[in-house]
Amino acid sequence: MDSATGSLVPGGTAAQARQAMTNIVATLGRNGLSVRDLVQCRVFLDDMNEWAAFNQVYTSFFPDGIYPARSASGADGLALDAKVEIECTAAFPASPVRYGSGVAGAPYSQAVANAGQLHIAGIVPFDSSRGRFADSAMEAQVDQVLANLDAVLRSAGVGRADIVSATVVLKDAKDKKVLDDAWSAYFAGQAYPARTLIAGADWGRDDLRIEISAIAALPGGHSR
Repeated sequence: MDSATGSLVPGGTAAQARQAMTNIVATLGRNGLSVRDLVQCRVFLDDMNEWAAFNQVYTSFFPDGIYPARSASGADGLALDAKVEIECTAAFPASPVRYGSGVAGAPYSQAVANAGQLHIAGIVPFDSSRGRFADSAMEAQVDQVLANLDAVLRSAGVGRADIVSATVVLKDAKDKKVLDDAWSAYFAGQAYPARTLIAGADWGRDDLRIEISAIAALPGGHSR
């Protein structure tokens, strides 16, 4: 939305993405921050076929190639019939430590540590050892996502017990039973983190059924 007019900017996904990011930069600036202080963003598109166009605009706002953690999915019924919606978390003061890059060099960091928390980007069931996504069965996809989550946690020196909240996005709500069974086994013998479950996502791929993002506590309450 253009704050000067109070209306959505004309044009397609790219134009709206540019305005949304411009609004985020303006909000950061009013608080003495910049995009370098972003630790996590969540992106919603009404049409995942526009993902490449969105990424081209998004990347231009991070010219140094240092990205926050990021999750993304398709969504129907965005406010005001917008094509793009972006929400972000920034940190005071700026001292982010970033772990890994996104899948296939996508423009996001796999995890960002700041102010005692590890913000983990949306993890998909990509098997890096085989260079492809896990089999389409939900059981295989959940297992791969949780294995990937373990790897990210290990890279930051934390574990499952340090997860304080998670957001699980499913393509089909009918997969919740499979998710819950795997979730119970994953956290066996320890307290569950807070969890938000969103169903009906669209990533523009028929074989992608789940994404998990999370926040974990760092030892000592400080970034490392």
